[in-house]
Amino acid sequence: MTPGYVHKESEDSMEGAEISHSSSANECTPLIPKTKERSQSTDRYNLVFITFVIQGIGLTLPWNLFMTAKEYYVGYKLAPAGNAGYRLNFLSYAGIAAMGSNALLSGVNLFTHCGNGRPTVRTIVSQIAMVLAFAFTIILAVMDTSESPELFFFITMFTIVFVNMCTGLWANCMFGIASHFSKNYVNAVVIGSNLSGLMTAILVILSKSGTADPVISAILYFVSAVVIVFLCLISFILLRKSEFYRSHYSDKLVMNEDESKAEMVLPYWKVFKLIWPQLFDVWFQRFIAGAIVPALLADIEKVDSNFLIPDYYYTDIMCYLFVNFCICFGNFFVFFIHKPKSLYVIYFQMVRILFIPYFMLCNYRPETRSSNLPVLLKNDWAFLAGVIVFGTTNGHFSGLTMMYSKQAGGTDPAAKLLAGMYTGFVQNFGRCFGLGMNIVIAYFVEYV
Repeated sequence: MTPGYVHKESEDSMEGAEISHSSSANECTPLIPKTKERSQSTDRYNLVFITFVIQGIGLTLPWNLFMTAKEYYVGYKLAPAGNAGYRLNFLSYAGIAAMGSNALLSGVNLFTHCGNGRPTVRTIVSQIAMVLAFAFTIILAVMDTSESPELFFFITMFTIVFVNMCTGLWANCMFGIASHFSKNYVNAVVIGSNLSGLMTAILVILSKSGTADPVISAILYFVSAVVIVFLCLISFILLRKSEFYRSHYSDKLVMNEDESKAEMVLPYWKVFKLIWPQLFDVWFQRFIAGAIVPALLADIEKVDSNFLIPDYYYTDIMCYLFVNFCICFGNFFVFFIHKPKSLYVIYFQMVRILFIPYFMLCNYRPETRSSNLPVLLKNDWAFLAGVIVFGTTNGHFSGLTMMYSKQAGGTDPAAKLLAGMYTGFVQNFGRCFGLGMNIVIAYFVEYV
């Protein structure tokens, strides 16, 4: 099924029937009546679908840039700090700051009726603020901070918090908007998010191969961030002119203009009861991902000096390029393989949690690793095999769980909006817990 097919209101009802433990979502009475009839327009050239992909790229770009800049931060800017804890655990702290602030603003947007107001305006404001924040990050890269690495660390954390607060607001609104389209459009945002990781990995490798100066490398991909977020801004403004987009969504869609202010109450609890199993699936998938990528994988070092990947690019290729390529590969096949069914997703997720001890038993932090926990998988090929399987399954379930959450919300515009915003909030919350788990993993491996 191509993304740009003619939308029919009955499709969501048919999709919802596949979810055995939430089928009632499609049989309930509309939560907000008198919604406007939607036109049978088509997504010409899949332009709306492509725009959602572009938005997804911008949504996770800040996260990917800060997480792949380990060498710039740990190896250069924070190098004067020596073995300070904030330097050694930079990725974990940065990840928690990013996902914590992201989840916070996503929750504020969800529970303060931001989605019942003007999500499009909030999206545009968030994108403009992100462009300014990345410009400030470029200035920090140029400045000499060698005399005060601790101050630089806290300023960087503040920047990460601010940027990801904007991202949380943007993501929450975007998933709420995408939920008014077919499930493929929700997956389009997820595809963009996963493509962002792949693009960032390629960008980092190219910048390292082009110059040995970490400052120039940092400036190159932070400038790229400004360009990409600006592209997201322009594409979103143009998106609102699409007839197909306007036939499915407007800021006034979830509320009839004739309704009074007192009736502007979104059915939070009712929707939550319908989709909580799918929300848990989303949370658990992001929890596993956050515990492994990137902090756990980035600290696994090369074993065999003759392995085909050079030492200089080992982490960039193994931890970022390969894993993100496999995630995109697995995500793409969600369009064709809708398995397992929603009822059985949690069982597969329970099996996938075994990836955490698997990577812990690889050559993870060999210099500070406790002697009581030896490296059992002393083979770079075993690490690569784990990366491929983990990345492919992670991509598949990242799209599948989001699509199931969208389907479980039913066909009512208000329910769709809330289902999308709930999933946007829960996925960030899950990754935040995963990043916290990574600190526990590091502590366990060093002091067990």
